[in-house]
Amino acid sequence: MPGLTRLLEMSETAGQTANFCSSMLLQWVGDRWSEFHFDPGTANADRQRLISLRQSTTDYSLQKQLLDQYHQKYGVDLRVSEVLVFQRQDRQRSVVRVAVVASAAGDTLVPEVERLSFVRQTIDPKTGAVRKDAQDDIADATWSEAMDIVGHLFEPVAYLYPPRVRATGFPDADAWAKLKALRGEFELG
Repeated sequence: MPGLTRLLEMSETAGQTANFCSSMLLQWVGDRWSEFHFDPGTANADRQRLISLRQSTTDYSLQKQLLDQYHQKYGVDLRVSEVLVFQRQDRQRSVVRVAVVASAAGDTLVPEVERLSFVRQTIDPKTGAVRKDAQDDIADATWSEAMDIVGHLFEPVAYLYPPRVRATGFPDADAWAKLKALRGEFELG
């Protein structure tokens, strides 16, 4: 266990080295490598989860920059959603990553995170632009809840790591009511 704990400590700074390394811990099982996870509920497991979330968030941020540059260079009208990270100050386990799907955004590449927030925006009928003076309506769901209700609006995107899905639409009135009924805005618990 001391050796594994030391590897975990090393993985915490893996992304800061000159030759970038993943923070993922691997073990040889049978005839292949597989990811090693500390036993759930242990301090090392909590720390490993936080390290993994940090690396994933960094990876998504760098990926967004590259995709935005590519889309701008080639005139591709496709929004790339960012990862928003929320954490209560008193507990590390309360870290949650959120992505936003906006009604006026059109097709959007969405990161696979713990929660999705759907934002129904008010459009000015004269200009077709989002009204800044109007209050947006928001529905929030866990990833699995959102996929159960509106999964048909998302398509897998091949060859992207970390993975993203393409949101090709926005929830209709029936799906919106189901999303709103879940529990409103999320709370870090």
